[in-house]
Amino acid sequence: MNPTKEEQWRGIIRDCAKRGLSQRDFCEAEEIAYSTFQYWKKRIEGNGESPRFVRVATEWRPCHKISISFGPGIRMIVSEDVSTETLSRIIRAVNGVICGSTGKK
Repeated sequence: MNPTKEEQWRGIIRDCAKRGLSQRDFCEAEEIAYSTFQYWKKRIEGNGESPRFVRVATEWRPCHKISISFGPGIRMIVSEDVSTETLSRIIRAVNGVICGSTGKK
């Protein structure tokens, strides 16, 4: 009975580990495409593992955006739930950059 392709690759991967070479050097010595080796290694290591996906509960709520224009080509979009304190700081900072770069006050 012939071994399956997966069984063959399991043996190749075991040989690589036993030889103590880097995976790339092993592949070069055995004339195996490194990308093929990586494909099978990931495929085999994935068998028997628990799924890598985790269920995430989300709460959907509409998010409205506020758009603020400071002049030609300068626009800021923020979420409506940004605090007024944070929004004030952002506007002062942007104004400071704009006024500082143009020399205006």
